Amino acid sequence: MPLKVFMADKGPLWAKMTEKYGLKSIPFDHLVSWPFGDFIFNSAFDNISSTIKARRHGFDDCIDTEDMFTGFFADLRKRRIIPLLA
Repeated sequence: MPLKVFMADKGPLWAKMTEKYGLKSIPFDHLVSWPFGDFIFNSAFDNISSTIKARRHGFDDCIDTEDMFTGFFADLRKRRIIPLLA
């Protein structure tokens, strides 16, 4: 089932969550891209690629994936997009 169909009725739940946790009132459909989610979760090929060529051409900065997500979610909490951890 496409995410757009599965998530179609979740807007009111999101509105309740934003009120309950004091989050910014951003419309549910402005926060997500269901077609992108469908692509990532249903890709018929492995979506892994090498960064060696880019690094050899001077793009050598990198960040650990776990650190990147930790920082990303901390920023979303700070901006009141998602709730604080309990």
